[in-house]
Amino acid sequence: MHVAFHAPMKSPDHPVPSGDRTMARLLLAALARAGHTATVPSHLRTWLRHGNPRDQAAMAAAGAAEAARVLADIRAGRTPRPAVWLTYHLYYRAPDLAGPAIARALDIPYIVAEASHAPKRLRDHWTPSETAVIAALRQAAAVLAMTPLDSACLGRVVPEDRLHVFPAFVDPAPFLGDRPARPEGEPARLLAVGMMREGAKLASYRRLAGALRLLGAEDWHLTIAGDGPARAQVEALFDDLGARVRFARAVEPEALPRYYLEADLLAWPGVGEAYGMVYLEAQAAGAVPVALAGPGPSAVIADGHTGRLTEDTDAGYAAGLAGLIRNPGLRRKLAEAGRAEILETRSIARAAERLDTCIAACLAAARAEGRAA
Repeated sequence: MHVAFHAPMKSPDHPVPSGDRTMARLLLAALARAGHTATVPSHLRTWLRHGNPRDQAAMAAAGAAEAARVLADIRAGRTPRPAVWLTYHLYYRAPDLAGPAIARALDIPYIVAEASHAPKRLRDHWTPSETAVIAALRQAAAVLAMTPLDSACLGRVVPEDRLHVFPAFVDPAPFLGDRPARPEGEPARLLAVGMMREGAKLASYRRLAGALRLLGAEDWHLTIAGDGPARAQVEALFDDLGARVRFARAVEPEALPRYYLEADLLAWPGVGEAYGMVYLEAQAAGAVPVALAGPGPSAVIADGHTGRLTEDTDAGYAAGLAGLIRNPGLRRKLAEAGRAEILETRSIARAAERLDTCIAACLAAARAEGRAA
């Protein structure tokens, strides 16, 4: 089956790595694993930082022009005609302004994977974008919610029979290598993986640095994998912690598994994370994640079973780290449970099965209604 894939937040071929780009690529890989052929007919990025009305109107016009272009390419045979349109990650800052119109014109099912609904945005300057999000969600034959929080909010605008649980997932294969043998009594190896930019990422680094200062005599070393425009600010946060902190700078995605496999703990607080691909990758590799007990990390970490969720304070995060630094046996137990959870419920193989079932159901419903499929 041919599937048209679109990611208005960040295209899978965007040059800057991120969890969003990783999940977009994983969805394409899951479609291929399920036996579908997927193409990316549009690379339009609709993301807006501030969203003043003029910018939103200009982006809506760009979306309409893009829809016309894609339809012209399909009808002229320059782009394959899809049986299904799948859009990944739309929300008020990045609405899908082309996919719904294309799906309507072709009379094919429109599916959304990962979306959020923010009712309060209907009462501020983001109203046009949030209105477009709601219209897309109401058109969708299926909406795949990756977190409980998204599912609860989406239930306000998406009928129950079209809203499906679709756990965030990872391809575990690169992370299943052997973990290096560790001498007894060696310092715990901590790893932080995150872009270095203002906002939530910098806040996570700030929380981590503050917590590490409270660890006192605990024996640990930290490797930080990440880069970005706030690198100088991040490095300054850890200055006083000396040689126990090592900066690996930007690490290519294919090299990251080695860092996870060498780590005992993923020390990433996850301020404002939607769910955090790093937590799934860490669990696949057997590195125990320690995060703040926010809605995002809580969606992918089971506290006390596959990782640790802590209070959102320096002291609370420090306590979560310290408890695992002192207890290698508990670390091993959580690491084993985390790997098992990934393989059983959050692997790309399971995601491929769920995607295939969803697509088949949407096409069957379209045929039952006498629509093109």
